[in-house]
Amino acid sequence: MSETLHPMNGSHPLLSVSLSANYPNRPGVLDNVCFDVKSGEILALVGQSGSGKSTVALCILKLLEVKGGSSSGAIMFQGRDIEKATEREMRGIRGREISLVPQSPHSALNPALRIGTQLKEAWRAHAEDKWESGKQGILRLLENVDLPADEAFLRRYPSQVSVGQAQRVLIAMAVIHRPRLLIADEPTSALDLLTQREVLDLFARLNRELNMAILYISHDLLSVASLCHRAAVLERGRIVECGAAEQIFEHPSHPYTKRLIDALPHLQRTP
Repeated sequence: MSETLHPMNGSHPLLSVSLSANYPNRPGVLDNVCFDVKSGEILALVGQSGSGKSTVALCILKLLEVKGGSSSGAIMFQGRDIEKATEREMRGIRGREISLVPQSPHSALNPALRIGTQLKEAWRAHAEDKWESGKQGILRLLENVDLPADEAFLRRYPSQVSVGQAQRVLIAMAVIHRPRLLIADEPTSALDLLTQREVLDLFARLNRELNMAILYISHDLLSVASLCHRAAVLERGRIVECGAAEQIFEHPSHPYTKRLIDALPHLQRTP
C-alpha cells in the first residue's frame, strides 16, 4: 500500500467541480455548485434531503441523464474536463479512477447473483488478466474490509448476508481497482449505530492506507465531524459554506449551517 500523504499536498486539486443541473420538472436543482477535492482528502458534502447532494454524485459520474436530468459546467478530474468525456471514455473511468458506494446495499447488489460473481464482474470490468490471477487479491481485499475471505462467503447471495456485510461488499467492489476518488453517497444511512461506526473506521483506514480521496455525501453531521477533513454545506442546490470541518462545526458562519448544527443536541460546540 502507498504511503499516506497529507490531504493538502499538491498544487492542483484532484477534482474541481463547477456545476449546474436541472430535472425536467425541477429546474435549478444545482445552481453553480463549486468545490474541489484534494488528493488524499476526505471532503464532506452535507445538507438536508433534497438539497442536491446525490445529484452532484450523478453529475461527476455522468449518470444524470439516466435519471432524466441535464447538467452544465466543468468537472476537472486530474486536470481533464470529464464533463466533455464520451460515454465510452467514462466507462473507462467509472470503477477504475472514480468509484461509487451507494446508500442502499441490498438494493445495489444483484439479488440473483452470488457475492463472488459480483466481485468477479467488478474486477473484470477493468482487468485483462484471468480471474484466477486476481482472486487471491480479492480475498485479501475482503479481509481488509473485515469480511470473511473464504469460498463459503463468496457463494452466498446478498439476502444471506447482513446489511453491514452487504455495505462492506459494495465498498470492496468500489476499491478493487484502487480508484483515486471514492464517492460515498449516504453510505451509513441504512446501518445501525455500531455498524455505522465500523464503516466510518473502514473509510478512514482506506483513506489513510491507500491515500484515497473520498467525497463523503451525508446528512449525518456527527459522522462528518468524526471522519472528514473539510466540509461543504449544500442548501437548495447552492454551496453556502465550505471549510475545515472543525472550523465549520465550532464556528459556523452561515445561518443554514448554524441551524443544522443547532439541531444536534449531543454535539458539543466551542462558544
